[in-house]
Amino acid sequence: MAVIEGSDADDTLSDDNVEQSSWFNSNWSSGEDVMSGGLGNDLYFVNSAGDAVVEGAAQGNDMVVSRLQNYWLPDHVEHLQLDDTRIEPEPSPGDKPTWPAALEGYGNVLDNDLQGNANDNFLRGGGGDDRLYGGKGDDVLLGDAGDDELVATDNDRAGAATQGSLASGDDELAAAQATIRIELLFGGDGDDTLDARGANALLVGGRGHDVYRIVGDGRERLVEAVRDAGIDSVYSQSSYTLRDGFEHLTLAEAPAARDGRGNGLDNVLTGNSAANRLTGLAGDDTLWGGQGNDTLNGGGGDDRLDGAAGSDRLTGGAGGDRFVFGSLQAGEADTVADFSHDDDRLVLLDTLDAQLPLPRVSGLQGLIFIGGNVEGNPLSTGWFFKGEGWTGQEGLKLSGLYVNTLDGALWYNPTGLEADDAALLGYVSVSAAGSLEATDIVFGG
Repeated sequence: MAVIEGSDADDTLSDDNVEQSSWFNSNWSSGEDVMSGGLGNDLYFVNSAGDAVVEGAAQGNDMVVSRLQNYWLPDHVEHLQLDDTRIEPEPSPGDKPTWPAALEGYGNVLDNDLQGNANDNFLRGGGGDDRLYGGKGDDVLLGDAGDDELVATDNDRAGAATQGSLASGDDELAAAQATIRIELLFGGDGDDTLDARGANALLVGGRGHDVYRIVGDGRERLVEAVRDAGIDSVYSQSSYTLRDGFEHLTLAEAPAARDGRGNGLDNVLTGNSAANRLTGLAGDDTLWGGQGNDTLNGGGGDDRLDGAAGSDRLTGGAGGDRFVFGSLQAGEADTVADFSHDDDRLVLLDTLDAQLPLPRVSGLQGLIFIGGNVEGNPLSTGWFFKGEGWTGQEGLKLSGLYVNTLDGALWYNPTGLEADDAALLGYVSVSAAGSLEATDIVFGG
């Protein structure tokens, strides 16, 4: 690596060995320098308005560290770091002015990394797939076009100066009886990731399939500015209700992430290892509980409910719902609260055979479905049994699905060859068990 320092004069700094990595003007000279790297990964220190950085296409992975108030990355440079140092020029008579440290950074058409400092920064990505990091101040991050990642940090405290202008009647601010710093993250076009890192931030995704990461107590405010402009997802470390315009919610592994609630769209709600409560509301929703003893409620619409591990309670609500069974664990059984013979179906996944000692076969080895192992095909009547007290170990011990009409228990006998190998799937109500038929049970893949 070459270290090429400037002087107080206006220098031309270049590296004769174009393939090595070089540091230009690392001594922060006061002259206005022209700096030219080569094929290596070069680092440029810019502190004068007349400093010029010259790079060619595909000539390494280059970076500028800037002390200027505003800096635009030149062509073919990928990274920008705003330096914290404040510049103090020669004082005027009777005055000692201080220039503020670097405040604004702008990207180019490449995939840029823009890193702020401790000041209140404005970072704008440009045309590539950019990563913007705000630092400690009250920052505004604008991704522009491309699939961008915007990251703020939590530096917000009650009583601090408000960044930007706030609309009147902000209930949150009024309740605090103090102004609150608010950081703005705007994704623009593209599939963006907006991460407030616990800051009291306003996150605006724009077009594209955007991802919003909510950390802490969920103080962030999320806005989808463009209707029908992509499938947008929220990852939350706290209980969360999807706002209008958002489709997917995943509860992260965190002590406070217990409850997830959808909206009027077709939502996908995903739980974690805790005992979650997931509620779909209107729309054709997909609810997946994860580990833990979960409570899932689809609400209106034609919903798909999968409690996964644990003993879960599944309520479909209005519409034609699908209740999924894909796991056999001792001591665990899901309960379907409102199964309707007219509208709903029980879906059996081939993962039910995962714990069997016999070699896995296509489909479910203890069941035959009409038309084969194709999603949605109904169970053949020859593998469906129903009666008082039945558990799959009766009489001939045939493989199949057994329904106990006394308590609504559903049993799966995978082989019909071994004693006591039937396993409890779950429960429906006693009234639902009485009306249950083979066509109510379908293959789910």
